[in-house]
Amino acid sequence: MARERPLAGRMIGLAIVVILAFGGLAAGAGYWQVLRADELASSPTDAKVLAASATVVRGRILDRDGRTLASSRRAADGTPYRVYADPSVSHPVGYASSQYGAAGLERAFAAELTGSGGGDPLTRLLAKFLPPADRRLDVRTSLSLAYQRLAVRLLGESRGAVVMLDPRTGEILAM
Repeated sequence: MARERPLAGRMIGLAIVVILAFGGLAAGAGYWQVLRADELASSPTDAKVLAASATVVRGRILDRDGRTLASSRRAADGTPYRVYADPSVSHPVGYASSQYGAAGLERAFAAELTGSGGGDPLTRLLAKFLPPADRRLDVRTSLSLAYQRLAVRLLGESRGAVVMLDPRTGEILAM
């Protein structure tokens, strides 16, 4: 006849399993909520960023000389919408629309433009207890509006692509 293990031994084994399970859950939660928090909070697919992009007036997108490539205005009903400086910047800047979503720089920098970006943990904690602050940022690019217009004009009706780089710095001047 097989001898059963004492109850105390089984309880210790069960306690070890439970402790390891909770430790794994705590480590996973800590990893996602502390170490990856900024990356997740500024992701263009984050629910907070998506919700803010439909209702918040976004920051401006500027070229290298400070000229506005994209800005926000409000419709008569108060709904924000984007205004773009020139059709030639449509490819790199992209678009932001409540109906179609976002693309290009508008999508890549959605968290910064809407002010829903991560920030440091203390600022995020205090933001829960303070009145909402306007934390949206303007994004300054290395693009040149003049070079962008020239590139589109020179390409004309031809199919193709143009990328103009500053060879000293690697900055993109037009695309």
